[in-house]
Amino acid sequence: MAELAADYTFVYMGGQQVVPEDVTHVVIDRSVNIIPEGAFAGREQLVSVKFHDGVEQIERWAFYLMSPPERNQIARREEY
Repeated sequence: MAELAADYTFVYMGGQQVVPEDVTHVVIDRSVNIIPEGAFAGREQLVSVKFHDGVEQIERWAFYLMSPPERNQIARREEY
């Protein structure tokens, strides 16, 4: 398996998809309307997440133990 670049964007498709531990940037796919509990838990290198307006719910602990707030842009909502 080839090594991934230090900075890459992962497209989150929802469901039981496993999010890579070393992910740095995420785009939530338009098919996703609920981000389940623990989906991004422990992803300490995660610094940005792009949401769309169709995300209706973010369950508790979905982003537990991710990167410190001063390093991330999770609150930023962007259209794509």
